[in-house]
Amino acid sequence: MIRRILSGRMEENCYLIEEENGTVVIDPGIGTADRIIDFVGDKKLSILITHGHADHIFDIDRLKYDRIFVHPLDRERLLDAEKSLLNFFGRGPLRIDESAIVDCLQIGEKWRVIHTPGHTPGSCCYLYDGGILFTGDTVFMESIGRTDLPGGSEDAMIDSLRLLKEIFENGPDLKVFPGHGPGTDAREILIDNPFFR
Repeated sequence: MIRRILSGRMEENCYLIEEENGTVVIDPGIGTADRIIDFVGDKKLSILITHGHADHIFDIDRLKYDRIFVHPLDRERLLDAEKSLLNFFGRGPLRIDESAIVDCLQIGEKWRVIHTPGHTPGSCCYLYDGGILFTGDTVFMESIGRTDLPGGSEDAMIDSLRLLKEIFENGPDLKVFPGHGPGTDAREILIDNPFFR
């Protein structure tokens, strides 16, 4: 079962996935911790980070976790308030256990990591169980993530969109859950998103 928690301040989507061996949380953003705890209690979580911007990592240090999965190119953003843009929200760096930070490529057999740089160098999409894609700020229903923030790259984003277009064309029924806005499917993105035409 997948639950969506909407962060009020930045309207960022946080997702909870119940698995046999525990709960996975994707992008615990601003104000999501209390609602996550309401669902899972004091159980330890596995946390997946699509990219290291403040609105997607803000509440990590309010949760109990075993591991935090992030691409190595965005690892430093978890530890640096300026690089993660946490400082724009009046926050210092996250207080997290650095030994719990793990390369997202080690996530597990139900997951496929798709490195999609452009919004940040370490932006990733996570394909779950072959049919659900969590895109973070790489792709939204009718748009894409910004490339004008520190670490962004328009050229890298173009390459990432080419890769995702191929995935979408090969799997039009793929469910897509973005970092902001409503969920959709690959078919609708190919029709409605001008960056895929």
